[in-house]
Amino acid sequence: MDASPFVWFGEEVSHLHIAVDDCTGMIVGAYFDHQETLKGYYEVTAQFLEKYGIPVKILTDSYIQSEKKKDSSSDGETLTQYGYMCKTLGVLLDTTSVPQAKGRVERSFGTLQSRLASELHLYNIQTFEEANLYLQAFVENFNKQFAFPLKDTQNAFEKLDTTLSINQLLSRNTFRTVSVGHSIKYKNNAYRFIDANGEQIYLLRNSRVMVIEPLDEQLFTSLNDKLYTLEVIEEHEAVCLRRLT
Repeated sequence: MDASPFVWFGEEVSHLHIAVDDCTGMIVGAYFDHQETLKGYYEVTAQFLEKYGIPVKILTDSYIQSEKKKDSSSDGETLTQYGYMCKTLGVLLDTTSVPQAKGRVERSFGTLQSRLASELHLYNIQTFEEANLYLQAFVENFNKQFAFPLKDTQNAFEKLDTTLSINQLLSRNTFRTVSVGHSIKYKNNAYRFIDANGEQIYLLRNSRVMVIEPLDEQLFTSLNDKLYTLEVIEEHEAVCLRRLT
């Protein structure tokens, strides 16, 4: 699994994230984003988890070593966000910055830069929404033409437990401290806490909460094993909170 910067469509460089099955050469997930991002890798992962299942092992770029998360269940071991997800699923995760170690995915990028980029420019695709929509049909045709068929009797992918939610499994977790006005700041916005009944909850100032951002980007927070929805505070309310501080 890796990401490749290239002028895939339009006139600006974008990053194509892909995952390739090392046995068959099949592209099992693909997604465009502005930069190499955790979201890009999560989108790719969601695709192969849903369509193929859980792989035995993932070899990916050293970018995954960023996005740190503290795993309190493993004697203080520090894991990445992506690494924590792999641990939950029992997937081995290796990272490398050496292109030769990811020969299958590097060769796929070489082919895609000539074929996929040409088609995206031919059809005058300009936006990420259009590119990602076109990408799904392209990958299906690409696999039929270039990949070996996946034989179920030799398939090493494990079926994903239906009780697991891919949206929640591929979440981004960070910590914030409750400030004045019983609110937190996250991605340049202020948020209040809402319980399951739709009522605002007033948490103590300086409480440390975990912000949970699933793949669909709806925001939650957790404190003492209780889950709350985060609701954005409008700008005029946020100004009042800033004046209080």
